[in-house]
Amino acid sequence: SRLARHLLTDPDRFQSQADLARQTGLGDGYVSKLVRRLLEEDLLAPNQQGAVRPRDPNLLLDAWHEAYRFHHHRTLRGHVPVRTGVEMLRHVQQRLSASALEWGVTGLGAAWVYCHFATFRTTAVYLSELPTQKLLDDLGFTEEPRGSNLWLVLPDDPHVLSGMRIEEGIRCVSPLQAYLDLKDQGERAPEAAQDLRNTYLNWKRYA
Repeated sequence: SRLARHLLTDPDRFQSQADLARQTGLGDGYVSKLVRRLLEEDLLAPNQQGAVRPRDPNLLLDAWHEAYRFHHHRTLRGHVPVRTGVEMLRHVQQRLSASALEWGVTGLGAAWVYCHFATFRTTAVYLSELPTQKLLDDLGFTEEPRGSNLWLVLPDDPHVLSGMRIEEGIRCVSPLQAYLDLKDQGERAPEAAQDLRNTYLNWKRYA
C-alpha cells in the first residue's frame, strides 16, 4: 500500500528504488522485492537508469483496489445523535479539532466533501490513536455496531493519513485513500467511488 500510494501520487515521475525506500520508510530489500514483482506483472515501467513509474496508473490502482481490505483496520462503530451525515461532519470537525489526534474523514463522508455525491448516513474517521473516554463523551459517542452512524478507525498503517486536505472546512484523507475505503462500505459507496475516481483519479491519457 505504501509503495502504490507513493507511486500514484506522482505517476509521471521516474523514481529510483533508493528514493522509494526513503520516501515510504520501507527497507531497501523489501522495496526491491516489491518493484521486481510489479515489473513482472507489467504494472511498472523502468527507464535506462532503473528508476520506475507506473506503466498505467489506472491498472496499478485497479490492482491495489482489488487487494485492499478496509477491515484490516481496527474500527469502533457507534452512534452519535445527529440528524444527517453532513451534520455529523461538522460535529466531528468541531470536536476532533480540539484534540491532539491526527485524524481525517474517509469513505462516504469524504466523497461528499470532494464531490457532493448523494446524502449519506455513515461517517468514517481515521484516528492516529485510540480515543480517550473524554473524547468519546465529547462526541456523544455510544458504541452500537448495528445502529452505527460513526466509525472511528485506527489504521493498520499511519500512511493512510498522507496527503490529507481541508475542503469546505472538513479535514479529509486524500481522494485516493477515500476511494479505496469506499470499497467495503454500504449505502451508495460503489457509485460514490466511481464519481470520486472520475473526478480526482482519472488518468485518461494512459487509457
